[in-house]
Amino acid sequence: MSDKMKIIFLGPSHPYRGGIATFSDRLAMECQQSGHAVELITFSLQYPSVLFPGKTQFADEPKPHDLSVRRMINSINPFSWFKTGRYIHSQKPDLVIVRYWIPFLAPALGTILRLTKSNKFTKVICIADNIHPHESRWGDRILTHYFNTPVDGYVLMSEEVKNDFLSLGFNQPYVVQPHPLFDQFGTRISQAEARKSLRMDPAKPVLLFFGLIRKYKGLDLLLEAMANERIRAAAVQLLVAGECYEDSEKYHSLIQRLNLSDRVRFINAFIPNDQVALYFSAADALVQPYRHASQSGVTPLAMHFDTPMIVTDVGGLKESVIHEKTGIVTHPTSDSIATGILRFFELQTLNNFKKNIENEKHKYSWSSFFNRLMELYERIQAKSIGLFLLLLFITSFAMGQPILRAEQIQLLKKKEDSLVQLGTQMIRSEDVATRFRSDSAFTRILVRALREKNSFYYPFESLSTISRIYPMDSSFRIFTWQVSKDEDTHRRHGAIQMRTSDGSLQLFPLIDRSIIIENQADTITNNEWWIGAIYYGIVERMVNSQKVYTLLGYDEYSIRSTRKIIEVLSFKNGKPVFGGDYFSFKNDSVPQSNRSRFWIEYKKNGNGRVIYDKELDMIIYDHLISETNEPAKKYTYIPDGDYEGFRWDNGKWVHINKVFDQKLEDGKAPVERPLNEKKIPPKKSGG
Repeated sequence: MSDKMKIIFLGPSHPYRGGIATFSDRLAMECQQSGHAVELITFSLQYPSVLFPGKTQFADEPKPHDLSVRRMINSINPFSWFKTGRYIHSQKPDLVIVRYWIPFLAPALGTILRLTKSNKFTKVICIADNIHPHESRWGDRILTHYFNTPVDGYVLMSEEVKNDFLSLGFNQPYVVQPHPLFDQFGTRISQAEARKSLRMDPAKPVLLFFGLIRKYKGLDLLLEAMANERIRAAAVQLLVAGECYEDSEKYHSLIQRLNLSDRVRFINAFIPNDQVALYFSAADALVQPYRHASQSGVTPLAMHFDTPMIVTDVGGLKESVIHEKTGIVTHPTSDSIATGILRFFELQTLNNFKKNIENEKHKYSWSSFFNRLMELYERIQAKSIGLFLLLLFITSFAMGQPILRAEQIQLLKKKEDSLVQLGTQMIRSEDVATRFRSDSAFTRILVRALREKNSFYYPFESLSTISRIYPMDSSFRIFTWQVSKDEDTHRRHGAIQMRTSDGSLQLFPLIDRSIIIENQADTITNNEWWIGAIYYGIVERMVNSQKVYTLLGYDEYSIRSTRKIIEVLSFKNGKPVFGGDYFSFKNDSVPQSNRSRFWIEYKKNGNGRVIYDKELDMIIYDHLISETNEPAKKYTYIPDGDYEGFRWDNGKWVHINKVFDQKLEDGKAPVERPLNEKKIPPKKSGG
């Protein structure tokens, strides 16, 4: 590993508030202090306002000194994902550090990482706060699997997160490293001064519940514990400080019903960074009465301020507390929490909790966390180099000679550089004539490059403006791309390159005849009569001892609508055939004849999805309805939340009208957001 690396952080950072953003900013500062070049790429929109339960997503504090922050990602706008992915791809960072804590963001982050990784250079390490979210939702498992695919390694924040990671069958290298201490919130002030400022009785004990309030955090259990007669007799006060992400009225009502108004101070607000020290300085102990947890960003805050903790024995909470030494571990019931509180105050005069915490804090430094992350990066690098050398050795040995000579690689790299430039002009130029001239030159240079012997083994990894897909057997690869005249006129191009035993070129150009093929659903075509699409997925199957390849494609069909196409490719006498008797509707309540290919058409930017799900072994797509109740107008169609699909059965893709009415294995769930779809970026009209 070089002394100086280029590192990009992907996820929440300034101006977003909260523990994850604060963590990213602090770790980025540690990276910079270690001599690395750092850039943070965060959201232009993280959560739509209708999905965000708090008052604001943004911090009041200024940006941390000397950090480069770029706001690019709109969590619900795929165009921003492609733009961000292409940007990171072009920057070729050594390492992308991405945060994962909620499956809602998996489509955006997973897509960005796929585009990034196509540069065949950048490594991705995920810092996982959670693998399973605190509040589970429909489709979490599938979305997490989608996010996982481009990740090279994980920093897991607790043993609980590690167990969740392993339960999903993920096999990337990982380290378990607890949350470092938040050390940017100042130092303790006197307890008396803090309590006076917060209007708490300085003569009575104070417990603190701190952070965003959600059901799983068990504030109601703590309030019930506060009503315990033993706690009342001890005159314990409770300070609740944090913004409520659910209806706060239920807690106010509970406080009234339990007659706690004189002993509970409820501050329903997000606590700014410059006030955090005030709350921890006022408290004798922090209480985390969680019903379930992976780990908590509040824990390192408490440790920074030497505040003992009373935690429930759920998830990773107990991993940071040495029972009856740095705090108390209890069960997630109100009676047990009450007993734990009383035990804490019983030991407080006998046990120097604060001194014990000071002795443990060295384990949670930012430098230790960063060093562990770099150790993981070096493991990933070593693994990649080892695999590359092994594959190169095996392939060269099998062929009896090197696949590509050094001078061939140099020649192909020069052609690739020209293709990258032309491909960018072909897609992004504002002048239509330039786009078409670039397309023609791109095609000529690509064909010349492919004529080089054994060119099949050259990956053209920098060509981010075109699609390149391979089947599992690597018997061929398909290039597809498009050039646009305007928003309504698109010319698609493609070619199938076969892998040959002697390294010679066998190439089938794909000639788009979509506009003159009338009955597209039933017409069997070949490469010279191709129904154009940009392919983003491929699934292998066997029919009568012969392989067929199901292609998933995207088509910017018209100015008003988009299509996703499912196309079956086979080879007859060594030549490509598109279509055939592969799509059956025999199980539908209304009988339909078989089709040669299948597509969905929907409103432009309507977010229709067609994906292959490995776990379910099905092609799944959105059920569409007309948003204006005009079924004849496909450009009015949008997803309605249901899913249809196809399952392979006896040589055909058999239609399933309602996918998730089928009996699923435990843990299976439907798709919530677009998964593995690579959409060509929008073109600028002009000329």
